[in-house]
Amino acid sequence: MNKKLADIISLVLNPAMMPVLCIWLVLHYCRTDFMFDQKAQALLLLYIGIFTLGFPFLSVYLLYRSGFIESIFMKSRKERPIPLLISFVYQAMLTYVLINKLHAGELISSIMLGLTVTLFLVTVISLFYKISLHSSAIGSVLGVIMGIDYVYSQYSLVYPAITVLMAMGLVMAARLALDAHTPKQIYSGVAVGVPACFFTVFFMLAA
Repeated sequence: MNKKLADIISLVLNPAMMPVLCIWLVLHYCRTDFMFDQKAQALLLLYIGIFTLGFPFLSVYLLYRSGFIESIFMKSRKERPIPLLISFVYQAMLTYVLINKLHAGELISSIMLGLTVTLFLVTVISLFYKISLHSSAIGSVLGVIMGIDYVYSQYSLVYPAITVLMAMGLVMAARLALDAHTPKQIYSGVAVGVPACFFTVFFMLAA
């Protein structure tokens, strides 16, 4: 894989995009009373995008402009903990509001909690190890799909699961092509993202 293509894949499948992508997949393939209103779906996706992509990006950019980090891409492990902590705080706030204030429903709530748990684990691990954010993020989407499919057999999630698996392969290949991570760091991301989201979704929905 050439580096230009790898850059495009890494940008399109950016970790910050995964919460929006994950919720969109659920809105599309899983039907619940909350999801029938198209306006509510659009507002939910916008709300999630602002808190998981907009605010964190703005915060990281300000850190970069102030000289606190050398690159907005956080290429070194030492640059990652504070931006990740900021992203975690935003996402945790969003998850709290969705669960306790907006009463978004158990499906959306379980997904956001799973994604937030994954981000917390990645933030902690990044204090001492350069785990792949890309592979952990897309791995968390796969974990969500697996968890929902395991609990709710009425939903047909084979196609989204296959699509996410293919996307995961592309992301892993792209990160290797860019020399952004070692194979171990990439596999570690998947090993965190998939089970963290699977078990969070499973226990919340099966309870």
